[in-house]
Amino acid sequence: MNKTNLGNAFRLRNKLKASIKQITEQMESLRYAYAVDELEKGNTFRELDGLTVKEVLEKFTKLSDILCSFNKSIDKANLNIKETLISLETLKAKISFYASMLTKIRNSELVSKFTVNGERKTEILTPVLNQKEILEIYNSCLDEKDNLEQEIGDYNAKTMVDFDTNIIKEILK
Repeated sequence: MNKTNLGNAFRLRNKLKASIKQITEQMESLRYAYAVDELEKGNTFRELDGLTVKEVLEKFTKLSDILCSFNKSIDKANLNIKETLISLETLKAKISFYASMLTKIRNSELVSKFTVNGERKTEILTPVLNQKEILEIYNSCLDEKDNLEQEIGDYNAKTMVDFDTNIIKEILK
């Protein structure tokens, strides 16, 4: 059995997903109304890379089943780092939030010009958020994200997925 580490497993899984997506797009572009005798003869179709509809449906089912099994194996391999993955997911949401706040701060007008009874007035506005504090939190989150990603990368490089990757490589040929 040919095993692989998590890092390579993710790349292989992406190839599986891409193949499934390609079949889905091919089937969506296929003309579904053909003469019955064309289908009964098992004619191949240009849109399906020269395969019959039945062959494509069988390949789609097989790819989907393999992807399901492979995802389960990847999930089992990730069990020891699950908390770190959850922390990273939450941290990414925080980073997005603080990045949005920084954008709003940077784009805020600090001077308001308006007219009252025909007289132009200018008012200096006070920022509600402290840009320096928000930037410090944002940068701290980025540093923490880098550390978590490094930890996950190291784990992915050394942790093996219990799945025969030859099965995937064979079907993707």
